[in-house]
Amino acid sequence: MYRSITLEEDIALKQVIASRHGDEASCQRFNWRDSLETEHRAPIPEIIVTRAAGEVEFSLADVADTIGEALTDLLLSREEQEDRIYNDENRNFVTGVAFSVAKSLMQQVQRGGAIKLSQNDLYLLIEKALIENDAHDVAKSLVFTRSYEKNGEIVVSEDLHLMPVRLIRRNGNVVPWSETKIETAVRKAFLDLRKDPEPATRIAHGVTQRVRAGDSAFVHIEDVQDLVEEELGRQGQFDVMRAYMSYRIQRAEVRKLHQAESGRASLTAASSKESYQAEVLSEGGQVSRYPCEPQKARPLCIGVLRCKASHGALEKN
Repeated sequence: MYRSITLEEDIALKQVIASRHGDEASCQRFNWRDSLETEHRAPIPEIIVTRAAGEVEFSLADVADTIGEALTDLLLSREEQEDRIYNDENRNFVTGVAFSVAKSLMQQVQRGGAIKLSQNDLYLLIEKALIENDAHDVAKSLVFTRSYEKNGEIVVSEDLHLMPVRLIRRNGNVVPWSETKIETAVRKAFLDLRKDPEPATRIAHGVTQRVRAGDSAFVHIEDVQDLVEEELGRQGQFDVMRAYMSYRIQRAEVRKLHQAESGRASLTAASSKESYQAEVLSEGGQVSRYPCEPQKARPLCIGVLRCKASHGALEKN
């Protein structure tokens, strides 16, 4: 069903995309998200997608619509009848690719917790899933659509390019891969030992090649650092490798201390807001009690005797 695109089909696909996406109101749409079971259409709060309008929770239904629309454009460009596009075979295809995308993301959630990625990163992941499902023609349709939505016309380089890899930071944010940053970190390790940092370029390039040779569109920072250690060893830089490993251990200990301190601070802040009461002396000599914040008790309550809390009391001046 899915095959390479000839030059004539390439032109026809661009024309269909420009026509359909240039006039959103009149173009035929299919409810590709209905291919999913109802329970699979709910947003996933552990995965956040950043868009121009703000942040939204990841939706497999949106992914299904994106894949389905790319498939629709492709089949219309091949003059397929509209009533034969939204059939069981195509719905199963859309569902299968959508689940491939979700599986890749959930693996990263299980690996390092909640993640945040851009809409562009999500498109790249969908493109990769299509390619892995041998649907290069549908992937090309998606690329054309993205180009049209971004530029108002389809501008795509004819040069072959590697599928981009994204790095997952410890805080869950997804950022573009940067070989330069890998090189900088390795160069620092060499300089700390007063050694010539020239090999850092080869080390960083070796790590990048190994990451791109993998089957994942995302790689966690801890996995990258493991690869740096391995590459240092492969290239015979054993003293730098040991120093790099030692530095990682030290940094991990510092992060644990910071996390513990942050946790204690959060508990203290929470308890400090629980049970403050201002005791106010009225003109008739009666004492009334009101909930309050200690920093606001004195300036707002005339005649405050004291502001009590579970951890102590603030006495009247």
